[in-house]
Amino acid sequence: MEPLAERECIASRDLQDKAAEIVENMTHIELSVSSMFFKEFTSALFIPHTELDQFPPHCHTGHT
Repeated sequence: MEPLAERECIASRDLQDKAAEIVENMTHIELSVSSMFFKEFTSALFIPHTELDQFPPHCHTGHT
């Protein structure tokens, strides 16, 4: 199946059925092949997070 715009897939019942079939037959998703996912995932492993500006202000109390 050729890559199509999301709206085309939404508008086409045949494409929705094909997507459902693919999902049902899927057994494994290799997330590490996506460099963007892998970068975000490994960055999130650092606890406590070093970029406090990503959290609401009330989470910053007691930290410098």
